[in-house]
Amino acid sequence: MTNLIKNENIVGFLAVVGGRKEVRQQHGIGAKMLAERVGNFSVDVVELGNLALFYWWRNNEQGAKPRLDEYFKAPEYNANRKISFLFGQVYDDISALEPEVDQWSGLNGRYAWISWEQDKSRFTATSDFLGVRALYYLENKDVFLITNEPSALLGSPSFTGDLDPVGCVDMLQKGYCLGDRTIFK
Repeated sequence: MTNLIKNENIVGFLAVVGGRKEVRQQHGIGAKMLAERVGNFSVDVVELGNLALFYWWRNNEQGAKPRLDEYFKAPEYNANRKISFLFGQVYDDISALEPEVDQWSGLNGRYAWISWEQDKSRFTATSDFLGVRALYYLENKDVFLITNEPSALLGSPSFTGDLDPVGCVDMLQKGYCLGDRTIFK
C-alpha cells in the first residue's frame, strides 16, 4: 500500500524529476518566484532521490507550516519507498488505491494527484476529469517539471518563452490547444 499524504494547507506544488540536485534546485526558482509575487505564500522543498518536490501554502494565523519531510522519516515510507500526494478534494473512498493512473483518473472530486516510487524512479501524475485542478508540465533533456500552477514554470531555466504559431492560432480560434500543443514551443 502506498503512503498517501493529504494536506489541505498545501495549495500548490512543483515537482522536478531528474537532473543533478543543483539542477533541480535551480528549476525550483519558479516556485519561489510565485510565492514572492503572490506575497502570502511560503515555499519549502523535499528531496527524494531524483525528485525535488517544491510545495507552497498560504500564510495565515491558523495554518501551521506543513512538514512533508516528516512523512519520509516514517517507517512506512522506508519500508516500501512509495509516496503519493493528493492536492484538493476527492469524494470517493480512496483508502485502498495503489499508485496506478487507471485507479486515480476517474475519481469524483477536484484534485491533482502525484506519486513517486523511489526504487523504480517512477513518477506518476493525474488530475480530475474536468481539469479543475489541471496539471502543467515542461520537459527538456535534463529534467521534467510538473505543477498545478503554470506560473511556477516561468522561472525555470528550461522555459524559453518562444511562442508556437500553430498553438496560438488554436487558442485564438477555439479557446484551447489540441493534442500536446500549447501556445509555447
